Amino acid sequence: FFSKHLQVTPIASFTGIFLANQIYGEVDPSFVKEYFGELLETWEIMDYEDKIHSVTFNKSVVHPLLTCGWREMKDVFLFNSNQEIDFLYYGNSLFGMMCSKRLECVCQIPMYHSRFLKFCYTLDFYLQLSYDVLNKAFLNITGAFEDYVRYCDFKILIACCDNGMITPFQVALTDKPFKTTSIGIGWDYFCQENRFLAGDVLCFKFNIWSYSNSVNVYKINE
Repeated sequence: FFSKHLQVTPIASFTGIFLANQIYGEVDPSFVKEYFGELLETWEIMDYEDKIHSVTFNKSVVHPLLTCGWREMKDVFLFNSNQEIDFLYYGNSLFGMMCSKRLECVCQIPMYHSRFLKFCYTLDFYLQLSYDVLNKAFLNITGAFEDYVRYCDFKILIACCDNGMITPFQVALTDKPFKTTSIGIGWDYFCQENRFLAGDVLCFKFNIWSYSNSVNVYKINE
């Protein structure tokens, strides 16, 4: 029954990435913006073997994710721990799924994804957490990270994380008696909610092609 749907031309499609160290699946924001009005909280995903599986959509345009049911997809559809997936949309939150290829190169990661990194398209900054940094209400940023935030004149940074958290941080600047740049309040709570620990290395990734104050924040030492 379900495989017959896959013989029909889909309304739209997008490429997703299943990563072993990521709890939820990211969805192309362009797809979400176009079809948001008809996308339900539950998506039905099927393959050519008539397997069908339900996943939960977080109904976000800023940081769209597939949450409950995402991790189980690997066992239902029997694909690799790191996999490129093509999603075919047929309307009414019904999707066909094709596991096109194993993820073997970062070049396969689509531009919208938090793990997409490419010179002239993204900027990434790294911070190793200490106990002192974890327990402060503010995060002081320095070096190239500080220079970029000041150059863009961001007043607020919107941090998007793997667990679905979207956290707006105010940017505080001082120039006298010395130059400081910090983000907060709530940095310590943010670290607790994301289970960041001392010794973790965080990546702060900006998409410069879209000139956005949104920043993906994730651990890289997993």
